[in-house]
Amino acid sequence: MNDEKYISIWLNEELTQEDKKSLLPEDVYSRLQEIDESLSSFKAPEWNTEEQLMMLQTSLEKREARVVNMTPVYGLLAAAVITILIVFYFILRPSMTEINAMPGETITHYLPDSSLVILNAGTSISYNEDSWEEERNIELQGEAFFSVRKGALFSVSGNEWSVEVLGTQFNILSRSNLFNVKCYEGKVRVKYPGEERILTRGMGLIDNNGTFNSLSFSGDINQPAWISGTTEFNSQPLSYVLEEVERQFDIDIKTEGMETTTLFTGTIDRNNLNSALNTISLSTGCEIEFKDNTALFKCDNP
Repeated sequence: MNDEKYISIWLNEELTQEDKKSLLPEDVYSRLQEIDESLSSFKAPEWNTEEQLMMLQTSLEKREARVVNMTPVYGLLAAAVITILIVFYFILRPSMTEINAMPGETITHYLPDSSLVILNAGTSISYNEDSWEEERNIELQGEAFFSVRKGALFSVSGNEWSVEVLGTQFNILSRSNLFNVKCYEGKVRVKYPGEERILTRGMGLIDNNGTFNSLSFSGDINQPAWISGTTEFNSQPLSYVLEEVERQFDIDIKTEGMETTTLFTGTIDRNNLNSALNTISLSTGCEIEFKDNTALFKCDNP
């Protein structure tokens, strides 16, 4: 969505504020709201109709005159001021590039320095292309694998965390209350409130509800399993596993009688929906019904 569409959405009087909030990026909505509030004090001068008619009558007795109602002009002036401020906002704000992988898809994207990023389903990144040579900074929501070319400091940040590297390969997962980093090559520095860790090849870090735990994996592995077509879970709640399957296959999942807090360890096939659903079914003992892009797990509680 380009800037002209942002402006069109904001000035559309048929849309409610909730509609605008859902259609506009959060930072754009917040900034436009500030501009709108700052202009709320702008008021056209009060227009006393009776007084103006008396003045007109007096004037007509002396000479013919043409009356021009200036009230609409003030309304147009207010609208023009708002439009100009909005246009200046989009002109002066940083030129951010946004890449979004929708549910059911992955995206391979090359950054301005030819560094590679692969976005998992339901993931978004944003960065300033104009200042990329000076600051290689990326904001991430979701999960992505990075293969970074050597050069200036490269940083990825999200909700209260950041990862810094010079040249390396690593994976970041940041969804809801889950955050983990795995280093596949080189060295990365992970920063979190009250925490700072250095990871090298074969090392990882996982945040379980505010507690950091180290993890390790084979140094022969060069990339996360999800890029090759499988998703690995290690003692993850079933609720998260179901959310991940929804993202990968762009479906809805409902449950009846399932203990979604139960921990699941296993591998899900990202390329075969039936296989993924059957894996969960066998693990939980639940039956599956699939209709209208919705999977229903029915579980019998003992």
